[in-house]
Amino acid sequence: MTIALVDNPVQTRLDGDCLTLTLNRPHRGNALTPELLGSLCQALDTYRQARTIVLTGSGTAFSCGGDIREFYDRSHNRAGLLGFARDIVGTLNESLLRIVDQNALLVCALNGPVTGGSIGLMLACDHVIASETAFAQPYYARVGFAPDGGWTAMMPDRAGTGFTRNWLSMDKRLDAGEMARRGLVDEVCESRQLNDRLARLITQCEPLDRASIRAGRLLSLGGADRLARALDAERLAFLELIDRDETVQRMHDFLYPQTPPKGES
Repeated sequence: MTIALVDNPVQTRLDGDCLTLTLNRPHRGNALTPELLGSLCQALDTYRQARTIVLTGSGTAFSCGGDIREFYDRSHNRAGLLGFARDIVGTLNESLLRIVDQNALLVCALNGPVTGGSIGLMLACDHVIASETAFAQPYYARVGFAPDGGWTAMMPDRAGTGFTRNWLSMDKRLDAGEMARRGLVDEVCESRQLNDRLARLITQCEPLDRASIRAGRLLSLGGADRLARALDAERLAFLELIDRDETVQRMHDFLYPQTPPKGES
């Protein structure tokens, strides 16, 4: 069965017991929105029978995280900005908790760049295959946001606390090879080989017990309750920092380099 609506922010395809969820906003780098994340949660709830779940993106990017333009366009109304931030980070956290709780093998097919909070979708997975075109970058220190999407809740378990802090503070860009060396991705391949490598992995893991995989995942994360608390701490910090004039200015400078904010000459 295949469901792939053009205007659906998450394309859904079920092949046997393998569910593929494709982030489908290629014109905006598959940026996260509450609607996209809501569709992701709905698909996970609808296809609970899936034994393998693949997360990937359409176009040339996996996902560029939260859409900075969406945040900035609401900055003239601070209450509206905070409401949008509360909605999107809260829905992202809900999505991550829903993903790690699946009784399935979770695979991320990283077809291109992943930035900001979208990296949580990758961190939640058991296995990551990355195209050679993929890279990862935080961007938080550049735009004045607090890390969300598991940068502090899950990243230290993968890459180490010291490296995570350095990465966030320096806003480094890591290419696919460096991500592999740091243990963030498990395989790197040419873009044209991504689907073949994915199919091979799914076949290899077919005999494995999904309940055991889920138990190992949750135990390694310290349990669902621990993860939920850590993600909520990220949400609170995100709301605190986005409610600043400096953050609004940084968003403007990121989107419109060398252009004065509205109302200034």
